[in-house]
Amino acid sequence: MPTAPVKEFLDRERVRDISKPVIEIASPLLKEVVNYATNVLDKCQSSKKADKEEAFPLLALYAHIIQMADSAEVLISNGCGPPGYLLLRSSYEARLSIRYLLEQDTDKRSVAWLIKYYDDEITYLEIMDPTNPKGKEYRERHKDDDIYKIAGPPSLRGIAEQVAELRTKLNQPSFAGVYAEYKKQKTKNRPYPEWYSLFNGPTSLKKLAEHFKEGAIYESLYRLWSKTSHANEATDAFFIRNPIPIVEVS
Repeated sequence: MPTAPVKEFLDRERVRDISKPVIEIASPLLKEVVNYATNVLDKCQSSKKADKEEAFPLLALYAHIIQMADSAEVLISNGCGPPGYLLLRSSYEARLSIRYLLEQDTDKRSVAWLIKYYDDEITYLEIMDPTNPKGKEYRERHKDDDIYKIAGPPSLRGIAEQVAELRTKLNQPSFAGVYAEYKKQKTKNRPYPEWYSLFNGPTSLKKLAEHFKEGAIYESLYRLWSKTSHANEATDAFFIRNPIPIVEVS
């Protein structure tokens, strides 16, 4: 027989019953928003403007928000609200990125997003390549990890070809000016610059939020969502026996 949960710790039916008034409003609303958004995305990516590479970041970020909202609806409809913070956090980051892309110099900023994306992909692929110096260093550094005992070192096929294709994209003439700025920002002390930091842009997500006068939202909401993401949130641990008292500072 399937294992039954300890009701004191996990009572799905009770939570759904308590949350029913909220679920009955939020679930259909979110479904409608998500469904409508898919139609908007379809029209956008079917337009002539979507043919150029610079259109991809906006479409990808919008699709990401749709996926996060759809997942949040599934959680809410099943009475699992707190994990939704992770989805809200991710959606908020995507929304800020979209605002920054559309604010001005959209094509230039889209190229910056693409360069960051391609460069990150190259970094990942190179450490998966056992013939690459970065891959060799990665394997040596993690050779004692438990996962190696089970699956062995990670390896992907066709890595050299994928990296070559990505480098071709990075070095296309239309990317030259932005790529030069990116390489200037990419230093030993700052190996992974944010795409929006190029050309004297905000250097962190916090500063990006402040750029749009959303510092209060970042401090009051995003930080709360981040605590859940980084597993240091205790306010929702109500089901633990004899929990550590939560001290609220007024």
